[in-house]
Amino acid sequence: MNTTKKIMAAMGLLTTIALHASTMSESEYLASYSGRTDIPIPVAVASPKVSSNYVGETVRLSFVVSPTGTPVDIKVIDDADYELKAALVSAVEQWKFKPLVKDGVAVTTHMVLPVRIVDTSG
Repeated sequence: MNTTKKIMAAMGLLTTIALHASTMSESEYLASYSGRTDIPIPVAVASPKVSSNYVGETVRLSFVVSPTGTPVDIKVIDDADYELKAALVSAVEQWKFKPLVKDGVAVTTHMVLPVRIVDTSG
């Protein structure tokens, strides 16, 4: 059975950090970054629709947040099949960030995003 699944993710600068609770909604995820100034802050996220076969998997993506807040150069770090990779990259391409600012200037920032696939159907 293919059902819609959501991803839950957490970000850290250049390193993987602990994943957020798998029951967190997209709006709760965005709110969890309120007040952070040490990383680019997600302001819009998109969750991919993937097969229930992927529930429980965690896949890391590497990308760069440009000074305009756009994620670019998105790559899947971990082994995953083509369908999952494509869905994850497509979702992250839709994300928008408030870029990291240093000395008053928005800067390019490398990110690693661990993505955990969770079942939100029940």
